[in-house]
Amino acid sequence: MYAVIRTGGKQYRVKQGDLLKVEKLEQPVGATVALEVLAVGEGEGIQIGTPTVGGAKVEAEVLSHGKHRKLWHFRTQEEGWDRIRGHRQPYTEPSSGRWVPACTPAAASAWAATSPSTRWLRAR
Repeated sequence: MYAVIRTGGKQYRVKQGDLLKVEKLEQPVGATVALEVLAVGEGEGIQIGTPTVGGAKVEAEVLSHGKHRKLWHFRTQEEGWDRIRGHRQPYTEPSSGRWVPACTPAAASAWAATSPSTRWLRAR
């Protein structure tokens, strides 16, 4: 099962326990962040929200903050001078830890029937 979340103006497809780098969040390291869920499920049982799925949430713990590698911007002019500038985009690395899936009663009973160890077997 996967979820499509939105944060920082971008959308990410995540599974339980995934590590990803998103646009910088203001929360400190160790804080829990609730992310917007746009879609949740897998295969035929996917639920797409309008715009978010009601009752579904993904809570992620902030693991670290950092900066991406430096990107260079190089520009030349006709007069013969050059300008080189660099930029390092800040990011936050959350771990998608706790999920609360929103689903129909039939899907909820099927969800409960699977053991937690096999539920997220394909987490990475």
